[in-house]
Amino acid sequence: NAYSNIWRPMLKAKFDGGFDRVPATWIWARLVRMKSTRTGASQKETAGYLIGGYSTLLRTMAQEIDARGGVILLNTPVQKIVVEHGRVIGVEVEDTRHLFDSVVATAQAPVVSRLIPAPYESYRQTLAAQEYLGILCPLLVLDRPLSGYWTINMTDDAVPFTGIIETTAYMDPVDVGGHHLVYLPKYTVPGSPWQQLSDREIQSIWLDNLQRMFPQFDRKAVRHFVVGREHYVEPLHRMGDPAVLPMETPVDGFFLVTTSQIYPQLTNGESVTAHARYAAEKILVGGRSLAATERRKDVAVTLA
Repeated sequence: NAYSNIWRPMLKAKFDGGFDRVPATWIWARLVRMKSTRTGASQKETAGYLIGGYSTLLRTMAQEIDARGGVILLNTPVQKIVVEHGRVIGVEVEDTRHLFDSVVATAQAPVVSRLIPAPYESYRQTLAAQEYLGILCPLLVLDRPLSGYWTINMTDDAVPFTGIIETTAYMDPVDVGGHHLVYLPKYTVPGSPWQQLSDREIQSIWLDNLQRMFPQFDRKAVRHFVVGREHYVEPLHRMGDPAVLPMETPVDGFFLVTTSQIYPQLTNGESVTAHARYAAEKILVGGRSLAATERRKDVAVTLA
């Protein structure tokens, strides 16, 4: 009964129905993550949040990169990785070559595959074959609370979204402009027809279901309804799959650092930060202390 009424519908919602080859390590990792935010006999919630959201973190990172002589190019897609004699020499941007000692790609594996030059077709295909879950994640900005609960997981197949995440149930609404924020995510498998719907269609379907769940819900309370969508959000690791992609690539000096390498942990903020630290140490100093590094390496980091 526990499987039929709780786990099965939650797994079905999380993996858009296709969870039959998902290893049990996913459940283990999720339980470990949730347990880590609770302490003591009362199991009081101790999760924290960044005031201002990820933009606070990104602005600070940008300031630090700039202070250290780094250059950030926005809205400037990398066209390809430039390789000579089996070693990376830089990247091509707007038909101009930028030369570097090393290049690190941090985008999703299928995106990176588009940058790989022709002689490395086998590696390119390996990257392109990495599976990801996509997501539709409408943000409901309200003038009042909705449920008062941080997370409500959905077990009803008739409801399209995976859960109701009311972040202002534990965040102070003052920190988000006095709004009440509710996320209504739906994870999608590659090629899902849900990704083909317009924002207006998503809004209509989502609000109709929310009205059914909360009869007292007043649509006049909606200040904004913003639909976020992405095709490559969470890497899928299935039973029998090959080992995770290594940081080293067939191209000398070209490194891959991506969320698909984080396993069996979930790809949350903590695990991503730890992975980035490990990668930076491995790539920049090769296990030596920074003081022992003879010269600064010029490194290009490409992002989605």
